[in-house]
Amino acid sequence: MFAYIDTDGSGTLERGEIAEMSKELGCDLTERELDLAMAEMDEDGSGGVDIEEFSAWSVTPRLPRWLHFAASLLL
Repeated sequence: MFAYIDTDGSGTLERGEIAEMSKELGCDLTERELDLAMAEMDEDGSGGVDIEEFSAWSVTPRLPRWLHFAASLLL
């Protein structure tokens, strides 16, 4: 999955690649949602998501998207 998303083969998922993945999955993220997703996945703050960060993120239980939206209204 990681290699499929990493379209430039850099070994790091950049913001644009995450955005494209979300579109392909039928979940077109807003800029705010993309910011939140990147912040959640990019544990070391490097600006990209490496395979270790992606693997850790992919096995972490998540709240339903509507609940994230509702919470974002409070921020």
